[in-house]
Amino acid sequence: DKDRVRAEYAMTTRRLEITVKNLQEKVAEQLVEIARGHEALKGLAVEKKDKNQALSDLQAKNAELKQREEDLHRLSEKLAQAERVLEKRALELQKLEQMYDDASFSSSNRQIELVARESELEKLASDIALLKSQRKEADRHSQEIASESKAAREALKAEKKKTAELEKKVERLLAT
Repeated sequence: DKDRVRAEYAMTTRRLEITVKNLQEKVAEQLVEIARGHEALKGLAVEKKDKNQALSDLQAKNAELKQREEDLHRLSEKLAQAERVLEKRALELQKLEQMYDDASFSSSNRQIELVARESELEKLASDIALLKSQRKEADRHSQEIASESKAAREALKAEKKKTAELEKKVERLLAT
């Protein structure tokens, strides 16, 4: 009877030892899995930080592009105002040309005055040509800025989407 009790005790002890060993192995595996999870979280945190930096860089660039657009708009308004002034001057020049034609039949003193006005007319025509050239350059520059702005907005949208996906991954990893 004692032998049977000893045998049962030995069997129970052995079963407990095996159970303890299995539990220790499970704990070790879980610790390894937890360590892997921590490493993955660290990697995701670094990646999130990089994405946030890229996002803030893109937002800064977007703000700069908006400022450029505003500057370009102001320049366009100034150019439009200058064109209006030039149109007004062109009308004045037309009037001066008419006066010149009328005065050419008058005295020689008036002809001398008209020669001086012709030189003003040439200078104004040169100014008009220069301003038209500057207008074309400003329009081209405006189109370039608009293209850059559009590309920056699209890149910003893509980075926001990537950041949201990374945050979801981090939340899922933290939840497990």
